[in-house]
Amino acid sequence: MLEAMACGKPVVSATSLKPEESRIVLHGETGLLVPRDEIEKLAEAICKLVDDPDLRRRMGEAGRRRAEELFGRERMARETEAIYEELIRRR
Repeated sequence: MLEAMACGKPVVSATSLKPEESRIVLHGETGLLVPRDEIEKLAEAICKLVDDPDLRRRMGEAGRRRAEELFGRERMARETEAIYEELIRRR
C-alpha cells in the first residue's frame, strides 16, 4: 500500500481492523476503502478509478503527499533519533 502511494498510485483497500493501518488510506482522498469480504464493492471501487483518470490522478497525488508526510525520510530520521536519544537518557 505505502509503496503504491509513494509512487503516486491511488489505493483500493479493504477496511482494516487494525487502527494503525486505518490511518494510512483516507477514503475518497488518497484512495478508496471497501468493506472486508465484499468482492462486489472491491470491483466497483476498482472500476471507479479505471473509469475516471482525473480521480486517479488526484488520489494518486494526495497519496504520494500522505506517504511522504507519514513515512518520509526526514520524519523517520527525526523519530529514529528521538528513540536513540531516549534510550541514551535511560542509561
